[in-house]
Amino acid sequence: MLVGAELVQSARDSVPHMIEVYDRAGALAMRLGGYNTYFGTGSDLMSMYDLETQQHRACNLTDIGRAAQLCDALPNINFVMSAAHAKDYDPHHAYILAFRAMLEEHHEASRCYLRERSGSYR
Repeated sequence: MLVGAELVQSARDSVPHMIEVYDRAGALAMRLGGYNTYFGTGSDLMSMYDLETQQHRACNLTDIGRAAQLCDALPNINFVMSAAHAKDYDPHHAYILAFRAMLEEHHEASRCYLRERSGSYR
């Protein structure tokens, strides 16, 4: 199926060219758009190489907390995500537990606000 050029252009025209992301203190953290580049963690590790045991194993909730703690100490990390799937918890609860682990271990990991064209916040 091909998507027409007019539909693509209409979709592009309907979204902002720049999205501003704010930290929990309300300060501008990132301007997403243009040629701006930001670095952070991925979110989908299923397994990892454990440096302590020298073994390949499934990720757990402790790994998510440690990754957030590491990112908190690195000066060039602009955002964090859960970094992994916690296999030691039921998937229905793992996501909220991963978010809590990030909040506990990373001082910037919290709700970000996006300013809409109207100037309001979500």
